[in-house]
Amino acid sequence: MLWKVFYKCIRADHTMILALPKQGLLKENAKSHIGSLYLADIGIPGALYKELGLDIENIFQHRSIIKLLSG
Repeated sequence: MLWKVFYKCIRADHTMILALPKQGLLKENAKSHIGSLYLADIGIPGALYKELGLDIENIFQHRSIIKLLSG
């Protein structure tokens, strides 16, 4: 799938995403637009992830906000 950044867009210093990383924000051409990337917990129970077929560990075990990328 082709991911592209549109001509008119925000170039952020910091970007916060909720629950799980969004694929488009992790693409190479997005890095110059998102700045530092943070992932925040919004309280979704681990059992729901398992029910959806997502096998993830408790990534928010030690912190409620995790820095994923430095901008």
